Parts: sequence; C-alpha cells; structure tokens
Amino acid sequence: MKKPRFYTPPRNQGQIVIVSYAYVDGYVIRQRVDQSDRSVEYAVSRALPDDDGEYWSAAPKNEDWDPISREDVIRMMEEQ
Repeated sequence: MKKPRFYTPPRNQGQIVIVSYAYVDGYVIRQRVDQSDRSVEYAVSRALPDDDGEYWSAAPKNEDWDPISREDVIRMMEEQ
C-alpha cells in the first residue's frame, strides 16, 4: 500500500488545528489534526482541472468537501 503524502501549506503550520492535503488519483484529501485532543478528520473533494497536487506552498482552491472515514482514505490508497 502506498501511503498518502500530506503537505501542510506554510499558512497552516504551527497551529492548534493543522490542515494538510494529499492528491490521490484525481481527488484531494484534506486531513485535519486537532493538536489539543489528537482527533483526526478527513474530507475529500474532486481535484480541480488545474490542480497539480503541489500543496507544500499553497492550499488547494476546492470549496466543496465531503467527510470521509480513515478506512475510506486507506482504501483509496490501496486502489491507487
């Protein structure tokens, strides 16, 4: 299984809630980690046409996100 590579844009670094993004086969996965209670949430969105998956410098411009489970994220990685 290939592990997703989540990137945290500079404006999201050093926060209580860290938001990172991964590009997987035409989709963007958003990961939110709350440092106060260590909870993790995932959401998914279709990648935009000009999306290159390079999220270390800026967050994706997606506006529509759907919640997704950790198990679904793992499944997406296995299918890649």
